[in-house]
Amino acid sequence: MNLDTTSDPVVSGIVSRQFAMDAWQQMFGPVGPQLEAALLEVGPGTIVHCAYGANRTGTLVILYRMRVCGWSKARAIAEADGLGWGNSMPALKEYVEREPDVRR
Repeated sequence: MNLDTTSDPVVSGIVSRQFAMDAWQQMFGPVGPQLEAALLEVGPGTIVHCAYGANRTGTLVILYRMRVCGWSKARAIAEADGLGWGNSMPALKEYVEREPDVRR
């Protein structure tokens, strides 16, 4: 989830996917299409990273933890906050807040 839309160099055994999301979107939205597209690409052995490594990465990992791992929203956010997500951009936080918490 990066601003750069140029292809990454090909590295043996590694497949790179990019989902462009600029600072304006992170502040004001929309962020859903990029997050949902990125989530479809996440599977075993996936490495997720963005330029800073906290805002977009943390949001995606929170959604993954909730939807795939069955974590509660509070647990997923607590993990991400411990890694710097707490100061994330407003539209990203709002997207997480709208996510249904299926576990309490």
